[in-house]
Amino acid sequence: MTKWKGLIALLLILAFSCSLAGCAPEQPQAPEGDATVESSETANEPEEPGVDPDAPVVFLKSDASKFKIVYASALGDTLIGEVEKLAKRIRSACGVEITVTGDLIKNDDDTTKEWEHELLIGATNRAESAEFIRDFRPGDYGYGYLNGKIVIGAGSEAKVKNAILMFIEDVITEYAAKEIFYQSDWSALEKKTYAVERLLLNGASIKDYTIVYAADSDLFEKGMAERLQGIVSEQTGYTLPIKSDAELDTAERAFLIGKTKFSTSLAALSAQEGCVLGSGTNVIAYGDDVQGVVNSSKLLTGLLFDTASTEKMRTVTIGEAQTSKGGDAFSVMTHNLSSEEISESRISRTMTLLYKYVPDTLGVQEATAEWMAALQEHLGDYYEIVGEGCEGGDKGERTAILYAKAKYNLIASGTKWLSKTPDQASKLPKASAYSIFTW
Repeated sequence: MTKWKGLIALLLILAFSCSLAGCAPEQPQAPEGDATVESSETANEPEEPGVDPDAPVVFLKSDASKFKIVYASALGDTLIGEVEKLAKRIRSACGVEITVTGDLIKNDDDTTKEWEHELLIGATNRAESAEFIRDFRPGDYGYGYLNGKIVIGAGSEAKVKNAILMFIEDVITEYAAKEIFYQSDWSALEKKTYAVERLLLNGASIKDYTIVYAADSDLFEKGMAERLQGIVSEQTGYTLPIKSDAELDTAERAFLIGKTKFSTSLAALSAQEGCVLGSGTNVIAYGDDVQGVVNSSKLLTGLLFDTASTEKMRTVTIGEAQTSKGGDAFSVMTHNLSSEEISESRISRTMTLLYKYVPDTLGVQEATAEWMAALQEHLGDYYEIVGEGCEGGDKGERTAILYAKAKYNLIASGTKWLSKTPDQASKLPKASAYSIFTW
C-alpha cells in the first residue's frame, strides 16, 4: 500500500508540473532579419539606489543664478519697479547676479529666449503662467512651481504686487539664514471668497457671458456696461469682457446694454423707464433715454444679485420683460478724489465705485484739471458738473457737484471762498491754501 501511495504522489507531482508548463505565456519570437526584442529586464534601467523619485527639487542659493526673472510686458511701470525690487532682494540674499527681462521671446537672441529655469511674474506669455492662474479670480494671488519654473501670479494686475510681497516674505525673508533658495513643493495661494461662488443664468455660468453695449448711442450704455462688469466681478470674482456691438458680427450668451444691433423686438418705453428681458441666449437691458438705461442697469443687477439671498450657489432665470422707473428715492454721495494720487489705476477704481451706485447727485473734493477731465469723459453722458476752481474759473482744484441731468433742472449754483471776500478767489491772510465750497 505504501508503494502505491508513493507512486500516486509522484504522478500528481508530474501532472502539476505539466499544468504549470502549459499555463506559462509564450515567449515573444524574434522577427525575421536582424531585429531583436528586448526583454523587460533589459528595457527598464534599474533605479539609482537611494534616490526618491517623489522628492522635491531643491535649488540652493548658488543656483539662483540659473533663473531669469521674466515679467509680463503688459505690467505698468510701478509693478515693473516692484519686480526690480524683488531682483535686488534675491541678489542680496543669494549673493548672485540674476537677469530681469520682459516676456518677449526671440529664440535666436540669448537675452530674450525662453530659459529652462525662469521666475515668472504676472500673466506672462509662458504656458506655466497661464496654467497657474487658469482658475484665479481677480482677488486671487500666490506662487508655485511648474515644469522647472517658479510662478508668481494673480487673477488681476492689481494683485500682482501682493503676490510679489508674499514671495519675498515667505521665501526670501523666511529662509534668509538657510542655504536653500527654493524647492519645488513650496507654494502659497491667497484666494478671496465671494458672496456668490456660482451663478447660473438661463442655464449657463455667468462667467461665459460677454457684455455688449450700443456703440452708436450717447445714452450712457458704455458706462452701464462697465457698471455691470464691476458688480459681477465684486460679487462672483469673474471679470466679463466688454465689447461694443460694432466689434462683433454675432452675439451669443451676452448682456446687451442698450439698443444694440442684436437687440430685437423691443417695445417702446415711457420716459425714464428701464426694461430687462431674456432673448434667446441673451439678456437685454435698455431704455429710450439715458435715465431709462441707468434704471434698466439697476434692475438687471438687482435680478442677478438679490440682496436678500445668502445662497452662494444661485440659479437665475430672466425671460419676460420687466420694467422699472427706479422709484422716488433721492441718493447723495461724496468722494475725495485725492489730488496727490492720480493714476489710470486709481481713476479706473474710482469710476467702478461711482458706476456701482450711480447717485442722483455727487460731490467730489480735490478735483484737479486731470480729475475733471476724467469725470467728464466717463460720466458726462449722465451728469452735469458745476463748481469753479479754487483759484477762480477753471484754475485750481474744485469741490465740484455732479447731478443727473435727465432727472433734474439746474436753477442756480455757485462757488464760495472761506475768506473775507467770499465771492471772489481769495484766502485768509495766514492761510496756506484756498478753502472753498460749491452749492
